[in-house]
Amino acid sequence: MVASMLLLSGRQLIGMMLSFGRLALIVTLLAPADYGLYAVAAGLMTYITAVGSLGIGTYLIRATEMDPVRIGTARALLLAVGGSTTLLVWLLAPALGRWYEAHALVPLLMLQALTVPVELLKIIPLGLAERELAYRRIATIDLGAELFGFLFAFAVVATTRSPIGLALAALLQQALALILYSRVTGEWRTVAWAREEVRAQLRFGLGLGLVDWVWQLRLLVNPLLVAKLLGAEAAGLVAVAVRLADVGGVLRHIIWRIYLAGAAKLRRDGRALGEALAEVQSGQPLAVGACLVLLVALAPELVAWMPHEAGWHQLMSLLPLLVAAVAVNAGFNLYGGTLVLLGALRPMVIFNSILVLLFYLSALVMLHLDASIRSYGIAELCAACGYPLVLIPLKRRLSSVRSWPAHINLVLVLLLLALVTQLLATPLWLRLLVVVGGIAAIVGTLPSNRRLVGQLLALRRQRAMAIA
Repeated sequence: MVASMLLLSGRQLIGMMLSFGRLALIVTLLAPADYGLYAVAAGLMTYITAVGSLGIGTYLIRATEMDPVRIGTARALLLAVGGSTTLLVWLLAPALGRWYEAHALVPLLMLQALTVPVELLKIIPLGLAERELAYRRIATIDLGAELFGFLFAFAVVATTRSPIGLALAALLQQALALILYSRVTGEWRTVAWAREEVRAQLRFGLGLGLVDWVWQLRLLVNPLLVAKLLGAEAAGLVAVAVRLADVGGVLRHIIWRIYLAGAAKLRRDGRALGEALAEVQSGQPLAVGACLVLLVALAPELVAWMPHEAGWHQLMSLLPLLVAAVAVNAGFNLYGGTLVLLGALRPMVIFNSILVLLFYLSALVMLHLDASIRSYGIAELCAACGYPLVLIPLKRRLSSVRSWPAHINLVLVLLLLALVTQLLATPLWLRLLVVVGGIAAIVGTLPSNRRLVGQLLALRRQRAMAIA
């Protein structure tokens, strides 16, 4: 598991650099209001795609056997959902443009709608690749598609200075990933319709999908509330800040992928699953937190590089709050994933509903009290206060899980983050010194942290010897 994490981490670091390059493209060539329109369209389509996935990717990963009928039925379902969704969005796009009072939003919505069926179809070959633990190929394809999307977006946006280039690049990037994944797995054209299989996939998807659909409602706070109440410029600023924080916490996604694949094999052994969960979850706040704290330390230099007259400097009021929320998420997210793996869907729906409700209520209150983008970050932190509730159903099913190491690491990371935030006006060398010293101190606090670092160093030495 550690070896796979290192492999994907290296690839993902390059992907992170491309993401920063994409953000640099956005802030250099587009105004916040222009990017805000793209963020509204992309946010709406992202949620629609999440709902339309029907949990089929997880279904394929967890299926005990795989055959052409099962794969073909999944493809037929996703084709039907994707095609009908695209048609519906095209019909509603003019009305949404009038509601937002932004006619330029209409072509963006119609173009973004085309990505929905492409992303849904990509679920099948990606699920088959993850089922085989083909992480090297997954990382290579993700990186290649992202590089292509970045270069294409740069060429189009630099020429047109329009967010249309971002939407078109997103469509072509997903199409390229679909083609490459299909070639790798050798499964790209089977279509079938078996009623029993349809019922099985829908039964699984509607149960598991409800958990994800409720959680993904968080994605609509920016396009629905911020864009409507504060305008497209505020939505663009929030979208960039969210993207920066997500890039800083990219290790969450890597660890999640690897843990889910490994934990699926242990779900019938509660003791082994509990030990694996405790080990991975305790190390995740430290690994993710180090990247997040470094991001905040570098934030003044990053924002100073952005065009001041465009208004991008306003990001500094929001970014530290979002980074803190991502850090809290890293301290608890694997607990929720484990509950889903164990079939505890109802508790997860309730838990996600509480978090989403906290987020929406906090956002509504804060946006009315303080009509600024900072309100979005405060709302994120208010919702994050509900994360510990996930331990209630988890402890009932895995009583042996030790959660206190993860909590200690999380608290220490948040304290270091608060300290670095207070030092943002100081020279960069001092901030970096505090980050390095703080992370080293956290590593030495717990034996589990020192053991994890030792394992990583030993694995690195083994790989170096193997190469030599």
